[in-house]
Amino acid sequence: MESKLENRMIFLNEIVVSIYLYILMVLTDFFAEINLFRENCGWALVLVILTAFSLNFSKFLILFAKSIYLKVQRCNLKK
Repeated sequence: MESKLENRMIFLNEIVVSIYLYILMVLTDFFAEINLFRENCGWALVLVILTAFSLNFSKFLILFAKSIYLKVQRCNLKK
């Protein structure tokens, strides 16, 4: 990727996907009726999804703000 931020975000997303899949495996029928932590695993799954969304959205906001800042600077330099 072009920047360190992109590399870090891709790596972080891969980790989050792995965690998501591991938690999802606990929710399968392999554990049948004896899974006492099924509801807690569901909440953990929601937490993982919200964390991934918030990290990716914050990256979007940072890059969007940087691009607007650069455009404003270019417009000011032209004047």
